[in-house]
Amino acid sequence: MAKKSSFMKRALKQVQREMKPIVAAAVRAGVERTSSELRAIGGNAENQTSAVTLGKFSEALKAGVFAAGQELMDGGLRRLQTVDSADITSGFYD
Repeated sequence: MAKKSSFMKRALKQVQREMKPIVAAAVRAGVERTSSELRAIGGNAENQTSAVTLGKFSEALKAGVFAAGQELMDGGLRRLQTVDSADITSGFYD
């Protein structure tokens, strides 16, 4: 049982180590997208009602979340494409 627990701890640490840069890139992409959408809204906010501005704000947040999700998926797929047999047989999975 201890061997299984040790394997799980190592596996989770490895996943965490590999996911950090992917998640950071995804968050950065989402923030950049949201920021650019909000800047576009800000220029025209004086002439818009609060309902229109709130709706556009919501759309900007959705676009940011979508961009983050897209980057997360792309990063994960790129990582999977770079996995080779050396990663699997390196001793980590012993």
